[in-house]
Amino acid sequence: MDKIKQAKAILKEAGYCTGSLWHIKDVKQYHECTDDEAYDILEQVLNSDWITEQIFQEIDDTTKI
Repeated sequence: MDKIKQAKAILKEAGYCTGSLWHIKDVKQYHECTDDEAYDILEQVLNSDWITEQIFQEIDDTTKI
């Protein structure tokens, strides 16, 4: 098992959802930037209040079905 699959398996076993992970290449395919800049962009976006609110809203909506 490669390192990434092993890491995902460990995180999943600990209760983390690893089915949808973003990578710096997702940023770099549309924007010219360094790896560090791409990582910072992902951190900022994924930790934004709006994204967090949307995730919790979807969790609420999904659990009401």
